[in-house]
Amino acid sequence: MKAQVLQSNLHKGLGIVQRAVASRATLPILSNILLGTDGDGRMMLAATNLELAIRTWIGGKVEAPGTITAPAKTLADLISNLPGDGEQAVNLSTNDRTVTLSLTGRGFKSNIKCIESAEFPLMPPANDGQGIILPDPRRMIGDVIFASASDEARPTLTGALLTLAGDTATLGAADGFRLAVHTAKLAAPVEKPQGYLIPSRALAELAKVLDAKEPLVFCPVAGRDQVLFHNGAVEVISALIEGQYPQFENVIPKSHNLRATINTEELNLACKSALVFARESGDTIRLKFVRGDGDACTLTISAQAPETGDNAIELDITAEGEGIELALNANYLRDALSAARTETVAVEILSAVSPVVVRPIGRDDSLHVIMPQSLK
Repeated sequence: MKAQVLQSNLHKGLGIVQRAVASRATLPILSNILLGTDGDGRMMLAATNLELAIRTWIGGKVEAPGTITAPAKTLADLISNLPGDGEQAVNLSTNDRTVTLSLTGRGFKSNIKCIESAEFPLMPPANDGQGIILPDPRRMIGDVIFASASDEARPTLTGALLTLAGDTATLGAADGFRLAVHTAKLAAPVEKPQGYLIPSRALAELAKVLDAKEPLVFCPVAGRDQVLFHNGAVEVISALIEGQYPQFENVIPKSHNLRATINTEELNLACKSALVFARESGDTIRLKFVRGDGDACTLTISAQAPETGDNAIELDITAEGEGIELALNANYLRDALSAARTETVAVEILSAVSPVVVRPIGRDDSLHVIMPQSLK
């Protein structure tokens, strides 16, 4: 291989694919980045930890094709610390006999010991932008992945379920204590319903490398338990999680006895204050709704700790239905409020022991469900 690229472009490309480099590699090749060329005069960079793979392309001048894998940290540190303003040309060439990558430019020359590209795990062919376009993917991912479980003992709950049916895409995540759901309209309907259980860690990395100016194309990888996301010059390939995901639609209450409209920021700040005392009791806070005249209602958010003290904040809100008192995990509620991104939210409650629904007012594409805590 013989090619020339700008240092800034190479630095950016390495920053993207490094997210898929194995942090504790069981195989030396998983600590490396694959470098290669394509027929369009571009350089390809890729990395994988066997569960997640990221591939990207950068512009350059290719004089001779070829591939090699270089240690990710060594290469990235070198490119980050080259002399100059970042816009100088970097010449890359490989020596197949010594399996070495040479980098030269104005005032520098480096040689990196590499591993042959034949040892790099097989990746699916590059996508040409064909597949299902997912609308507003950053919002879709941000609305749900925080609700996924982090406990590897429950592997299915560490992912998010993407379902495609008709002209609707639904992404849902749950950890057994809460649920987050986002729905979006597809530009074109799918022929038959489909479901994919995708690791939330892969979706989180996808959100970080997304180019908002480019469409996100989703495509299952034929013959492999993988899915591919194509976004401009970046591709993210993720393994799927095996197992049956819970039917989370059954968790969402179909009715309520109280529906309160609350300012999002005020409720979030009240929860934050209550957490000072709630930390000693598993982050549990009390919410007491007391109905007034018409649609007037007073919401008291309180918490107490035997060793620290107690706290109570009153908010004047509007509500329909009956007064009620219940307990919730404050952090779960704050996560739902942060994902709402609207001035107000609707909180729907059937009873003190029923799941609580939080809906952003002004958006009908997402909702969050939180299981109540025991009132003590």
